[in-house]
Amino acid sequence: MFLLPEYDEIKCRNNVRPILKRYRRMARIAGRPLTDLRSPIISDMPRSLSFDNNQEKENSISVSAKMEVDEINRAVKNLSQECFAVIYYTYLSKEEYTNLEIASIVFGTINANKTVERRQKDGLLQFCESYRHGQLLVYKDRNQSSVL
Repeated sequence: MFLLPEYDEIKCRNNVRPILKRYRRMARIAGRPLTDLRSPIISDMPRSLSFDNNQEKENSISVSAKMEVDEINRAVKNLSQECFAVIYYTYLSKEEYTNLEIASIVFGTINANKTVERRQKDGLLQFCESYRHGQLLVYKDRNQSSVL
């Protein structure tokens, strides 16, 4: 008997995909660049902000997007190296890539398409375990047969 119950891998991966698919959009809303190629700009000039209802609403959306992007980044840092690379190019990079392009970038050959698919599956499960301390995990019912 295992200490932790088995995951329903299909349901776990299905829980993760919508969150990762929103990453690029949330990063733009949060004002977070998808690449770190830019140097920070330092200015001593004060910013003027208006505090009407629209500004408050925009600020709350931005803050919530920043918090979600930070949580996704924290979870992704816990992935194994190959899974991280595949998940990064699939969901988090500025540009969108096909599995063949990811195979070429990560593994150096376009013949690694099946490896990309396996690492995507593994990476989604690893992300599911790490995101908000396993909040997205779905466990198999003990009465359910282990045959899928």
